[in-house]
Amino acid sequence: NPMLALSSELIGKGHHVRFLVVTPANIENIKNSKKEFEEGKDYSFARMWTEEDVASFSQHPREWFKGIVPEYEDQSEAERKSSDFLMWRFHEGVRAVPMYLEELGTFKCDLLITDPMVAGGPIAATLLGIPVVSVVTFPQFGMFPLWLGADTDEEREAAFDNFRRAGVVAEANDVLIDEYGFDFFENFLPSHMLGDTWLNLCTGVREFDVEMPRLAKKIFGENIAESCHYVGPMVLTKEQGHLSRTAVIMDGTSPTPSPPFPFHRVQKFKE
Repeated sequence: NPMLALSSELIGKGHHVRFLVVTPANIENIKNSKKEFEEGKDYSFARMWTEEDVASFSQHPREWFKGIVPEYEDQSEAERKSSDFLMWRFHEGVRAVPMYLEELGTFKCDLLITDPMVAGGPIAATLLGIPVVSVVTFPQFGMFPLWLGADTDEEREAAFDNFRRAGVVAEANDVLIDEYGFDFFENFLPSHMLGDTWLNLCTGVREFDVEMPRLAKKIFGENIAESCHYVGPMVLTKEQGHLSRTAVIMDGTSPTPSPPFPFHRVQKFKE
């Protein structure tokens, strides 16, 4: 993710960068990449987690879903056809919207840079009218977690309908409608947040891209491609904070750098 290098560039140009972090895992990574800057003066943190959150992160992911996503035998047909992980992420994203509204409003930021998998921040920014930059680290803009394994527009539309109707998802979306008059599914797709008035950046390879699916263009706008720009694969230096995993690994081992992007291996497929 280019967020570390991008934030350093912004600080170097005189901007104050505030990191909205939901886990302590990345605090040290961020600080290590900002050694030439001063915390508080040049950058700061909004620590948006509780002790219960930290305890939860140390558990197996299946434990995260308990109490939120029903067990398989108790799920509706729509829920069984949807990813437990994506349903959980959507629920948690909606739950976080009030926190993001408070942080963004208090800090009075003029731009939000976000991971497209995260829903709470982009929803809050949209409600507040704050411009958004979506930093996509998927291989391409046309890759949607909701539609993995779906090859036709009909299959994608069925998957979208099942996800929207899934109990835990529908209940969370009803909260958005009731509290803010905002229907998520009329504006976004889950876990791949893009916007036709945003700046959408992708670190994938342009040559690998596929046409944006029909339903995506219907929701995002027919001209969504005009706001989507490829910046190419990037590998940060160690000083910039490059790691293949976060600083706190569950088994206590140290993170290791991942190798550079293998351009030479994929070149033959482009010729």
